[in-house]
Amino acid sequence: MEKLFVKKKIGVGYTINTKARGGMAIVIALVIVVAAFLFVTLSGITNSVSLEINGNEARVSTSGFLGRSYTFGVQDIESVTLLDRLPQTGRRSGMSNGAVLSGQFDMDGYGRSRVYVNRGVSPYIMVELANGRVFLNGRTPEDTMRYYAQLAR
Repeated sequence: MEKLFVKKKIGVGYTINTKARGGMAIVIALVIVVAAFLFVTLSGITNSVSLEINGNEARVSTSGFLGRSYTFGVQDIESVTLLDRLPQTGRRSGMSNGAVLSGQFDMDGYGRSRVYVNRGVSPYIMVELANGRVFLNGRTPEDTMRYYAQLAR
């Protein structure tokens, strides 16, 4: 039976013996785990926010592997406001990667809110609903203004 770990030929310590069947299985398993981790991490980075209004329902969502969505009734909209800056946030549940915030956040001055925002893309839209708030924006300022026009009707 071949040893699973062997002394390094160069340097100090031991290494996995890839000639042994078990050693090759460990190497393959590590490659799969690293590839899966990179896939999940990188797919979360490519998220973007979108808004769809179909009849009496509005659906705001993020794309990608870890995408989220929230649907609310257009009749539940009490007000729609454009903000130049996003209030400070504290995540309750959801995702906060380098590019996108999505999920439930504590927003300074507004309390618990649903947030679907491309970070660093101003302006932001705050939709005041009968049962809470939603902060969102588009991939570009032009997308955000189009969303604002759709929601403010």
